[in-house]
Amino acid sequence: MSPEVTLMVTDPVCLKQIDETKATEKAVYREQTYYFDSARCREVFERSPEEFAANVPILTYGDQGSRFPERKH
Repeated sequence: MSPEVTLMVTDPVCLKQIDETKATEKAVYREQTYYFDSARCREVFERSPEEFAANVPILTYGDQGSRFPERKH
């Protein structure tokens, strides 16, 4: 049996850490999905997404190590 993986994401409005799979509220802004702790947080985000989008780092799957220089042996 494989271990269950939980991906925690940050609500860009209240900055609370939430389980991505259990988030009931979400919104898409500039092709990025944002997850929210509550409908209120989603509504606040949707009124001014540019203000809150920068609060959450964008994770691109597959490039996790590319921002770091290669180590020399």
